[in-house]
Order: sequence, then C-alpha cells, then structure tokens
Amino acid sequence: MERKKILITGGLGFIGSAFLWYLNKKGYNDIVLCDRFRTEEKWKNVRNLHFSDIILVENLWETIQKNKFDVMIHLGACSSTTEKDMDFLFSNNYEFSKRLWQVATDQGSTFIYASSAATYGNFHQSKDFPNYPDIKKLTPLNKYGYSKQLFDLWVERQIIEGNTPPEYAGIKFFNVFGPHEYHKGSMASVVYHAYQQMEKKGEVKLFQSHNPHFKDGEQKRDFVYIKDVCVAMYLLMTRLGEIKKNKMNEQSFLFDLGTGKASTFKELVIPIAKKNIQYIPTPESLRKNYQYFTQANMVDWREYFKIKHTLQESVEDYLHNHLEKENPFLNVFEKDDYLSLK
Repeated sequence: MERKKILITGGLGFIGSAFLWYLNKKGYNDIVLCDRFRTEEKWKNVRNLHFSDIILVENLWETIQKNKFDVMIHLGACSSTTEKDMDFLFSNNYEFSKRLWQVATDQGSTFIYASSAATYGNFHQSKDFPNYPDIKKLTPLNKYGYSKQLFDLWVERQIIEGNTPPEYAGIKFFNVFGPHEYHKGSMASVVYHAYQQMEKKGEVKLFQSHNPHFKDGEQKRDFVYIKDVCVAMYLLMTRLGEIKKNKMNEQSFLFDLGTGKASTFKELVIPIAKKNIQYIPTPESLRKNYQYFTQANMVDWREYFKIKHTLQESVEDYLHNHLEKENPFLNVFEKDDYLSLK
C-alpha cells in the first residue's frame, strides 16, 4: 500500500469519522482531522480510531502551509437543510471550499468533496430523473442545497479554465444512515429516530402521504448505509482516474452515492418497528418542498461498486451491532462482519 498523508475536513462528523475508521482498517493512519468540537459529543466518534492530529478549523491554513497532503477529503460543511442564514452558508460551504480547492490545486493533492443530492431539487420528484442533468438547470429547494450548487458551478468553471487538482470529484450523498450519526439531533436518519421512538414509546412515527400517487409510508428514498458509503469513497480515493475514464459522461466530475434503488420508509423501519407504525400529518411547512421519490444514478459505479447486502440487512447490522450495544461506535480494534474487516 502506498503511504499517503490525508486531510479530512469534517473529520469528527458522521461520514468523516466513519471514513476514518475504514481508512484505519485499510492501514492508513497518517490522517489529519479538521473540525470543530462545539458542545456536541462528536469526540466520541474518533476515540477508538487512529489519526496523526486533530486541528480546529481556525488552524487549518497554518497547518496546510507546513504540510503537503496527498489527498484532501472535504466533508466539512453546515448540512442543515433548515439553516436560514445564507451569509453563513455562503461563507462556510462556498467560500471555504473554494479556498481549499485552490490549495489542493497548488499542492497537487487529490481533492474529493461533498456536494449534495439537495442540489437536485424537484428533479427527483419524478422517476424520469435524467441521467446527467445540466447542473446549471438545477433548482435547489433550500439555502443549503443552493450553497452546495454554487460550489459545483464554480468547480465547473475552474475545469474549463484549467485550474484543477490532478484528480478531483464531488459526491452527492443520498440518505445515509448508520453509526456515528448520534450527535446530529433532528438531522439524524429515520432509522436512528425510529430506534429511539421504539425504545421510548413502543411505536414508530412516519409522515402520512399527501400525494395521491403514494400511500402512507410508501414515499421513497435511496437509503444507503454508511459502511457501504465508506467503500465507495475508498474506491474514489484509490481508483479515481480509472473510474472517471469509464463515466458515461466524461465531462461530469460529480458522482451520485446511494444504492441506485429507492425504497419506502415503511421498508426502512420494519426491521425496527415491525407493525408498530403510526402515520402522522406532514407539517405544513414541509409539504410544499417534500420529495416523494429520490434515487441515485449509479451507472458510473456499476463496474466497481456493488452493495452485497439488502436494505434490511444493513438496518439490522446498524441495529444489532451498534444501536443495541453499550458502545455503539465504530472501533478499529474490533472485527466488522458486515464488510468482513479485521
């Protein structure tokens, strides 16, 4: 294995810390995490993992001046779809990303960043979702999605101008669930909230459908387990050039990351709730922009990324090997049967 020095922004967060775990399992330990601790319990995400340093966001630029990173995994962002302060989102998700892209370009680092499925807006309201939509035509439904689209558009301009790192890609994560999301509060997955509801109330609440084409609980999303997400990210990090050569659209630098198969919310929670599901009205504030169908386009991954487990098996792994355990976190010292990692 080639030794690499890796930077992960958002390294204490859900996806960042899980990917750190997977990298550790693959033998990578020279990893610098950049994040903010705040008052959340994110520190628990990395206490059983290996890294060379943790730095606060304020110290990132000084650290970069002193270190050359082979790979930059940029996951740090405000990901709240209900954030109202557009100036904050603009600075945190757009301006910060531009600056880091330029550093990666100057250092010659591989640059992989988190875009978002939220950039698609109403494109995903239909099963007729185009394979490669023109990102200029996308209409995000919230400020968070727009802040992510701004950076995608900026990257597209940098490519035209020839101002790019040697390897680069943006990932549009779909509905990711799994261990290390515990600090996310209301932004945690339906699976996590379903488990909490069953523990406290003995039933799970799902939104009713307000669309005549969908029954209650049969709204569909592309739900993807964090451990499978880690596999996909590792493929991009180690085989990006090869994978991009096989893209259906060679000009596209963006990758959807889901399973490629939409499932209902009912299917998602049945391993936890069994038949104990109550349907409640969708809040009026959410109905206008509520999406009834999303599905990742995984055609670019078909030769490389194949999920071996069903949605039910993924939920059950999360439930039995994490949520029900005294220590629900990923641990580099323990074998993981889901991915057969030692």
